[in-house]
Amino acid sequence: QIEAGTLTAAAYEPELVLVRQGNFRMGDTVGDGDSDELPVRQVTIADDFSISKYEIAYTDYAYFAESTGRNIPDSAGYDVATLPAINISWQDATSYASWLSELSGKTYRLPSEAEWEYAARAGAETNYPWGNDLEMDKANCRTCKSDNSRGGPQASGSFEPNPDELHDVYGNVWEWVQDCAHDGYLGAPRDGSAWETDTSCSRVLRGGAWDSDEFQLRSSYRNWRPAGDRTPTIGFRLI
Repeated sequence: QIEAGTLTAAAYEPELVLVRQGNFRMGDTVGDGDSDELPVRQVTIADDFSISKYEIAYTDYAYFAESTGRNIPDSAGYDVATLPAINISWQDATSYASWLSELSGKTYRLPSEAEWEYAARAGAETNYPWGNDLEMDKANCRTCKSDNSRGGPQASGSFEPNPDELHDVYGNVWEWVQDCAHDGYLGAPRDGSAWETDTSCSRVLRGGAWDSDEFQLRSSYRNWRPAGDRTPTIGFRLI
């Protein structure tokens, strides 16, 4: 049971970090990836944006669910007090963003795939913000830990942030973005906007999760699933 409290935006708005406008090369800039990460193209992010410093918390999403008569996500047996939201569908994430927007009077939404990669890279063209090779204990993934006995999501902020001060943008849980799935970037927008084709499309996931290997944590790696899927490896963050 989630404790009842005063329904105010201040209690549920995420901590944000500012990402400045700029240009970057999106896709497999290293040559280690899959064909759907190509062709590499120049993308312009014309405006600054603010993005949540951490993945949206389980407790915040659970309060939203209880307040709006939705099912609280399955905790999968984890102690969720300090964890990101898990078992979140794309529809769940967008509904939460709409609720928080109405509550706060601001506009919250999922990032576009380009915005996500731009913020995650933080200026780096390498596979990870620390370089092209995996380094132990930099993120929460199946092959990222020197002690592989731990499994499941970890407390938000357990690892050092990237240079944009984003925590867990690599590993922990996959993060939904706004875009429809496409098998490559031919025809993709170059202005940082979401690439949407129809309302029933599968949606893109980024960043890898606690059960991923290092290949799936690369800045350019792309995953996608039906928008209604919920698993213990999927969460989200908001712009």
